[in-house]
Amino acid sequence: MDQFIFEDGNGNLCNEQGESVAVVISMEIDNEQYPLANITNFGEYTYLKPPEKPSKTSEADSVEEDDDEKVDSREIKRKRYRSYKPEDKDKFFFYVYEKQLSIRAACKMVNIPPSTGQNWYKKGAESLAKDENLPHKKESSKFGRPAKLREEHKMDLISIVDEKPDHYGPTDALTEHGCALLGTSMFS
Repeated sequence: MDQFIFEDGNGNLCNEQGESVAVVISMEIDNEQYPLANITNFGEYTYLKPPEKPSKTSEADSVEEDDDEKVDSREIKRKRYRSYKPEDKDKFFFYVYEKQLSIRAACKMVNIPPSTGQNWYKKGAESLAKDENLPHKKESSKFGRPAKLREEHKMDLISIVDEKPDHYGPTDALTEHGCALLGTSMFS
């Protein structure tokens, strides 16, 4: 039978009936879950803390999870943006115009979303109405910082160099006309 043992206030151990009891309490620690030393910060605590639930995974489960992660990442990339080859667009229009398939059926054959096929068909009809070729790709615009010397400075620069062929003459004259240049910009 279990008894509750408590201290009576004088340092004596007593049971529930008030009788003094001499009990030797000994405890063995077989598996120490938490370190008994003081922990000074939360980072150390979380590092030393054992996991709450033990994880049991077999090798087959881990391989299946890796395959699932690869598929998920591919699907995520596909959902964000998908670029199509010109051959895909050509096949789509071949199925729509030559084989007389519906837009949705042509999209299934080419393996593209129906909304993309609808957009392609609409743009294709507009370009045919304007007697243009089907655009495959937009022309890339120039990127980067524009040049400081433009066509508007060309005539001024030619006339200045003809008058004063020394190195600093054209630079000074162009800065007077509103173009901020260094001496090295003339040669680059």
